[in-house]
Amino acid sequence: MIHKLLFMLSITALLLYVWTGNQLVDEDLLLTVAIGGFIASILLTFLIKIGKFLLTVTVLVLLGLIAFQFVVPAL
Repeated sequence: MIHKLLFMLSITALLLYVWTGNQLVDEDLLLTVAIGGFIASILLTFLIKIGKFLLTVTVLVLLGLIAFQFVVPAL
């Protein structure tokens, strides 16, 4: 959700830069917000996907360990 908001903020800053140039707000500020928003949204997207993958792997390993503890005493 946050990465989508950052992406929309960067698109808005880029559109404001294109529409007004440096008349309304300093153009360096708008370009910094636009580029920073794009980079942050991309990085957050990758972090979320990697986090979901690592969470899935952790849950599977824990389930495997729990199952192993039940099987070993039966042997």
